Amino acid sequence: FFCVIVRYRAMLHALKRSVGYSLARKANTKSVAGNLSRLLSSKAPGFDFMSGEHKASICSGLTFSTGLIGHLSESSVMCSAGGSVVHAVVNSARAENPESAFLPLTVDYRSRQYAFGQFPATLSRREKHGSDDEILVSRCIDRAVRPLFPKGYVDEVQLLVTAHAADGVHDPTIAAVNAASFALMCSEQPWYGPIGCVRIGLIDGELRVDPSVADMERSTLDFVYAGTEGRALMVEAIGQQIPENIIVQASKLADSAVTEIINTQRNLVKQMQAKKLAQLTGADSTTDVTTAAKKGFFSVPQAFADAVDALGYNEAVQVYSTGVADKVARGRAEGQLRNQVIEAVKSHPEWGTQPVIVQAMAVDSMMHKAFRAVLLDGPASSSSNTTARAVANKEVRRSDGRSTNEVRPISSAVEVLPSVHGSSYFARGDTHVLSTVTLGSLENAKAYIPLDGSGEEKKHTFMLHYDFPPYSTGEMGNATATNRRMIGHGNLAEKGLRPVLPSIEDFPYAVRVFCECTASNGSSSMASACGGTLALLDAGVPLKAHVAAVSVGLVTGEEVAMTFGESAETGSGNSNGRYTVLRDITGSEDYNGDMDYKIAGTEQGITAIQLDVKLPGGVPLHMLDTALESAKEGRLHILHRMQTTLSAARESVKPQAPKAEMVKYDVDRKGMLIGPRGEMKTYMEELFNVTIDLDTTEGAAYIFGKDGAAVAACAKLVQDIAVLVKEGDTVTATIQAVLDYGAVVTINRAQQALLHATELTHDKDLFRKSPSEMIKVGQRFNVKITQVDKATGFIKVSRKALLDANTSVPDLIRPLAPATHSGFAQDPDTVPTFAQNEPGLPLKITAADFPTSPVRPYTKDYFSKHVVPDKDVKAAVDRQNQLQQTVVAPTAKASFPDGRTAAHSPRTPSHAVSAEGTS
Repeated sequence: FFCVIVRYRAMLHALKRSVGYSLARKANTKSVAGNLSRLLSSKAPGFDFMSGEHKASICSGLTFSTGLIGHLSESSVMCSAGGSVVHAVVNSARAENPESAFLPLTVDYRSRQYAFGQFPATLSRREKHGSDDEILVSRCIDRAVRPLFPKGYVDEVQLLVTAHAADGVHDPTIAAVNAASFALMCSEQPWYGPIGCVRIGLIDGELRVDPSVADMERSTLDFVYAGTEGRALMVEAIGQQIPENIIVQASKLADSAVTEIINTQRNLVKQMQAKKLAQLTGADSTTDVTTAAKKGFFSVPQAFADAVDALGYNEAVQVYSTGVADKVARGRAEGQLRNQVIEAVKSHPEWGTQPVIVQAMAVDSMMHKAFRAVLLDGPASSSSNTTARAVANKEVRRSDGRSTNEVRPISSAVEVLPSVHGSSYFARGDTHVLSTVTLGSLENAKAYIPLDGSGEEKKHTFMLHYDFPPYSTGEMGNATATNRRMIGHGNLAEKGLRPVLPSIEDFPYAVRVFCECTASNGSSSMASACGGTLALLDAGVPLKAHVAAVSVGLVTGEEVAMTFGESAETGSGNSNGRYTVLRDITGSEDYNGDMDYKIAGTEQGITAIQLDVKLPGGVPLHMLDTALESAKEGRLHILHRMQTTLSAARESVKPQAPKAEMVKYDVDRKGMLIGPRGEMKTYMEELFNVTIDLDTTEGAAYIFGKDGAAVAACAKLVQDIAVLVKEGDTVTATIQAVLDYGAVVTINRAQQALLHATELTHDKDLFRKSPSEMIKVGQRFNVKITQVDKATGFIKVSRKALLDANTSVPDLIRPLAPATHSGFAQDPDTVPTFAQNEPGLPLKITAADFPTSPVRPYTKDYFSKHVVPDKDVKAAVDRQNQLQQTVVAPTAKASFPDGRTAAHSPRTPSHAVSAEGTS
């Protein structure tokens, strides 16, 4: 309590120095008492972190509150969904002498590790913010709120959103976007919100609003939507080849779901009686520039705008209607016109006194107006000449000469780099992308902890990295740093390709695609998705389908944009106004247009979506539906061109690429593969020069190496050791030892089985003979697995189960004669080089097949625990020893890899290996 008093006494002294004693005295009676009560109540049991001066809950689970923490900021709000809590604050600073009309808005999303109950994975154990996932959430928030700031507002605004708790059920990302909206509503910013944000999932064929994190694991569509009523501001989606009609339904469902969120924010603001800064103070007497109190808000006087239009509007119409396909030539003409108009304004005695930012805004407005007029009305009717306006509209042509639904010329090639694992070059107009593929082991997979609160570490075996060097636009710049734009574009292209990738069971590799934009004139992220597809196919990755991507733009009439009065509730705009959809937009069309709708997909449907909006108030939904259809036609056209370059994945990976195989095994045999202290796994890795991954998928071993033959050999050994055969399988057996009632046969290098004498043949005349009179060690023949005991590993096989009882009698078995029919194999001299023991020693596997360590050699305990025991075979061997009917006399020796030998007595049980001094 004393520390709290001291703290607020210091604050009061600061208030006295800045605003006077009277204001400080008022703060003493109100602010100190109020904040002390909050601080003291926070220590009481049952403290509600979401309590505050103003609080409201929504039936969807969202709760907003204000006034508890961050009270010194311009605005501070809390938003919770279940047990997930986020905090959003807004602060701003006055821009000094701004020269650009670009809004300096900074959005940062931070996810605390304590929100997941974890320590940060850094040496200092402190959070290190700025991860890719945090940047992607920041970009989503930025794209959702930026279109609702008025043009001409240039103050520096910082929006900081922090995730303080995540319950693993409700994704904090959705709450973060809604918290950002409410924080801006409570701030002094001239922001014309609010907005609402929801997630739509497609689970079991049903669209659901804000499913849980666990349910989203089963969803085939992840559709994040933010918007105002009836208009979209931001879309981020990934789907399993979703048809366009499902996307349309998801958009409508999301639009209806955000209405309640928007109304709740408006009601809370009314309760707070917040004074929005949109109430303007009038005009400057010298410049006639309208400014807002305390804020850097600039607008262009109508008389000045008309003067600028008179200087360059007609020339701008000519620039945007020349039909020159070359980007450099168009850019040079546009830049020259812009500079000419600015110089004319500066030299004008009346308009030259305008602030630099107002001059720039006026010129930009004139260029945008000409651009829109050409695409909406055609170049003839766009002219200021009244006679020309009366001319009937002709087909609209874009600045590069294309029609509105035309895709730029496409060229592509694969295997453009000789020594990489896969490569391609994709060019669409002036946008070119070089894509490469690198294959690696699963150890190269990217480990991450998702921000949805699940808390479980996951791995990405596929990653796509996008690079945008400065030379791609013919400029100089920093060629080393990775910025937010690169991360966002790479993530979008990765989302487009991820749904068509094979499973790791079918393709056990970690895959990295690197897309370098070598020339850029719009839609470079979509070109990266196309180029990445071709590079993956060239690398031998068996994709489910080709993926193509295209950006769709939008140009609307002035009547479509929302215009606002003193509050957002008075905003108006004609959603049914004029508009034109542009397929495959260029950089200029992206800059001057109202929307960049990026869509990737296959012939079957959509795999990824990203929507960027510049239109004030958002894009009406029916315009998005039109854009979807245009994107589908463009996507199919691009897919056809890509398939002519490479129609399917190569049959195998390149010779210079590493090799990988996957072997499924019985989970209870994993200990046999690992061995004590991992010695068995290490031995196989060193023997074959491979890497074995047993942790990615339970019950699957992934073997990775440079030599394909070594990888195959290691896979065979893993299969022999840890894969238990199934009843009904037919395998080739090799006689390891002949018993008085049958034989011990090996079915692979690590498993043996019992072949009873009654299962040898259907010929009853042979039953009276001893098995040693019919078969001998080393013979091979096919047998059928008749019994498998998973608990003990005991296996029984039958030869006669594969023979016809009628045609196989009499069975022409001759004592010790090589069999040439009835299922028997060839002469023992031609038996393949299996791991063989000396006659009479039915061991499970030779000692040479197991590694040994100079520190701790293998003992009989290891073999008894980790080698499958055959109780029936052991009993038979013991009985043979007692009757002295087995091969006896000399002591057999089995060699270890380091040269030591282990003596084996014929009376030693088949699963035990004992040697004095080596136990």
